Parts: sequence; C-alpha cells; structure tokens
Amino acid sequence: MSDGHGGSTTGVVNVTVAPPINVAPATLPATTVGSPYAHTFVASGGTAPYRWSVSSGALPGGVQLDTATGSVSGTVLQSGTFSFTIQAADSSSPPRVGTQAYSVTV
Repeated sequence: MSDGHGGSTTGVVNVTVAPPINVAPATLPATTVGSPYAHTFVASGGTAPYRWSVSSGALPGGVQLDTATGSVSGTVLQSGTFSFTIQAADSSSPPRVGTQAYSVTV
C-alpha cells in the first residue's frame, strides 16, 4: 500500500465471508378460498433466532405471518395469485438477511 509520499507498507488482512442465509422451501402449494392454510418457513446459514417479515408483496387475505416463528397461518379469504417475498434476518450484529420469492395461487 502506498501513502502518496513514496512510502509503502505491507500487511495481512483477514476477511471472513459469512455463508448466505437460505430461506426454504423453494415453493409453496396452491390452496382454495375458505381453506385453512399453514406453513412454517425455515432459515439456515445464519445465527438463530431469526426475525421474519414480508419484504415485498402481500400474503393472501386472511393469512398472517408470525414474525418470531416464520409460520404463516389463517383461512384464505380471497382468490387470485399472490406474489410476495419472505425475509429472514438473523440475530448477528448487524443482522444478515436472506430472502425467497413466492407465488401462491388461490
């Protein structure tokens, strides 16, 4: 490394690359209006516990995400195709995040 005045130094820099946080499963099953719906997302590659959120889009009406457990549950109230992204943030500081995009047809 040069200092702009002709001097230089050398050294060792250690860089730790953390593994990505993976959110599973890759897909979700279709459902029907009026049906109970329940599923639990799973995260790996980070430091538990994870904080869960819907980072874009929206879940089908009547279905909610538990931000502490990664579980979605409820009774589906409307038909259509619902696209959303689930995000898991781990408990490291600063938190690392992983996301997975989904599309569910009702």
